[in-house]
Amino acid sequence: MIWTCQNAHEQIGLRLVLAMLEQKTNAIYVLDTFQLFHELYTLPQLAEDHYPRSTGEVRTEDLLL
Repeated sequence: MIWTCQNAHEQIGLRLVLAMLEQKTNAIYVLDTFQLFHELYTLPQLAEDHYPRSTGEVRTEDLLL
């Protein structure tokens, strides 16, 4: 499993890691924290500013969900 977000740093890192794992036979799962956070927390009181801009901004409890 690879955790990533939609910022440029993490997207470039994701592509580099995927290129290195290209010849491997293991299954690869990519989890986008920004998209998953939107799916879990769609409450109207949450402003766009409160959504994570990077995976490091997501609390451990929220990642477990």
